[in-house]
Amino acid sequence: MKMTEKGADMFQQDNAFIVFLNKLADMVILSVLFCVCCLPVFTIGAADAALYHTVVKVLRHNQGYAFATFRDSFKENFRQSVPATLLFLLAYVMFGATCYFCYQQPDNLIAGVYVVFSMLSILLLIFAQLHYFALLGRFNLSKKERQTLTVRLTFRQLLSNFLLLCILIFAAELAVSYPPTLFIVPAAACYLNSLIQERLFPKYIRYQDEEELCKEAENPSEDENCPTTENLSGVENCKEEETVTDETI
Repeated sequence: MKMTEKGADMFQQDNAFIVFLNKLADMVILSVLFCVCCLPVFTIGAADAALYHTVVKVLRHNQGYAFATFRDSFKENFRQSVPATLLFLLAYVMFGATCYFCYQQPDNLIAGVYVVFSMLSILLLIFAQLHYFALLGRFNLSKKERQTLTVRLTFRQLLSNFLLLCILIFAAELAVSYPPTLFIVPAAACYLNSLIQERLFPKYIRYQDEEELCKEAENPSEDENCPTTENLSGVENCKEEETVTDETI
């Protein structure tokens, strides 16, 4: 009887091992979806935004399903992300080409300056890209607000940006050295990024976290406008309600 009870406990949904397996399965699903959606290149931004949105909502807050949440976020952010993706790609190509051709002239001082400038520009572009598409996937912001916040996060959070860069480099190195890790690296790296970025965003945006929304949904009497338990699906499918703060201007 004791063995039977232990066996039953092992397959309960709240069991730590089962939760771990579910998270791992979601990571594999998200990583595969991300890699497939990045193949057309111009959809990288939409895939990046959808991955961040789904990692925070599904993996961290246990709301919704990985495939459906990623799909809906990808569709929602597709039109907004394509122009930004193309601009980032154009900037990468421009600075990359400048760096390459100037590097071929080691005796030219001006060429050396251009190399340093191009490398720094590429570094800032990486920081900006990480924040821009995370903001796109996470919040309902206007284009101007998103661009403003991206600039602030890029230049004012250098230490955090360095940590994000380390995660990116490690993930890329791991994926290149061991291709099978592509089945989990994108989602795992995004999860680590979210641990950093979710601490940064409240400094620039006032918003209600999804965990708080769920608590309010369970206690609707506290606020007439908060979602009820019957309307939790609406909470799961919406982004955060946010207000851009003026404290950091």
